[in-house]
Amino acid sequence: MQADAKAELLLGLKYADGDGVALNDSEAARWLQKAAQAGMAMAQYRLATLYEKGRGVSADAKAGQQLV
Repeated sequence: MQADAKAELLLGLKYADGDGVALNDSEAARWLQKAAQAGMAMAQYRLATLYEKGRGVSADAKAGQQLV
């Protein structure tokens, strides 16, 4: 459902940015992954940056490149 994917994206962004919640890259990656799998482009991009930097997930440039 698209509404769920949007909520997952927004929650992931909040964790990634520390917006209203404590900054938590692992939680950000978890929620962004769900939204990315639903086709949300912003989630795919932000998740790719986490993979690139190794924040909240193991650094994996190849996995990040596959998302964008």
